[in-house]
Amino acid sequence: MFHPPVFVFLLCLPTVLSVPSVYSKVSESPDAKRVVEVRIYINETRDGKQVLGNTTICSGVLLAEDIVATAAHCRHPDWPLAKYFVRLGEQEVPVASYYGKTPTLEECNDNALLILEKNITVQTASPLYVYCGEVSDLEDCAGYGYGLTEHNAKSREVREAHYTVRKRQQSDEYGTNSCLMASYHSKAKMCYGDSGGPTICKFQGLSTLVGVSSQIQAYVDGTSPKINTVEEAVSFCKLSSDLLLAKSVNMIRLLNEIPGGDRKYILNRIKTMHCYVK
Repeated sequence: MFHPPVFVFLLCLPTVLSVPSVYSKVSESPDAKRVVEVRIYINETRDGKQVLGNTTICSGVLLAEDIVATAAHCRHPDWPLAKYFVRLGEQEVPVASYYGKTPTLEECNDNALLILEKNITVQTASPLYVYCGEVSDLEDCAGYGYGLTEHNAKSREVREAHYTVRKRQQSDEYGTNSCLMASYHSKAKMCYGDSGGPTICKFQGLSTLVGVSSQIQAYVDGTSPKINTVEEAVSFCKLSSDLLLAKSVNMIRLLNEIPGGDRKYILNRIKTMHCYVK
């Protein structure tokens, strides 16, 4: 049996403005009210001209009013933390602290935690639990974010894609069983700009965060496709078969390594379920 090459790409494309996810609909779920844009300020010279503004590079989710879970690869090593802020609707708050490691496919540790300078008001009473239990016990899983759509148009609204979450059954150069795999139910798929967006499932009727969007996986004939434009990015996302998730248990491991003061602060602010925390 012939298996076409598998190509995996991070879901962060800083040169592209954020637009909604491929074939996905605007989410009406209460869980979507926690999903935020991770943005950067731009003040640089391009082709001899000064460029000012800001753009969405990733998505994230509020675990508390001032605590955000997102993907570690959203933090570019050349961009100072002062450039980063989080937006929810008309609320914009700078990032005060960032915690995350350089992600590797072997460890599937593409998790980051942000502490904001002040609280963001969340328009939902539904709590969100960080979940570290068995994925086989989960129901009604969906991913949320502000990534690219088939229309190549910007959106300020949260989109959703539904899928089944499972453990990876094998280890290869594209990731290990430390990752979770999401298999799509429809043509609605995650794309660039959805990095760090949450996958939220139901466990005994409660909303639980099981991981954040990290990489898309696609089976493509030939060599690795070139992705330099929005159109090329969307074309690749349409071919994607699965989504790799950096699971919440790895985020808890990261949390356990954060220096004492901030670790205790975060733990006092978030809710966890079946997680080992120090």
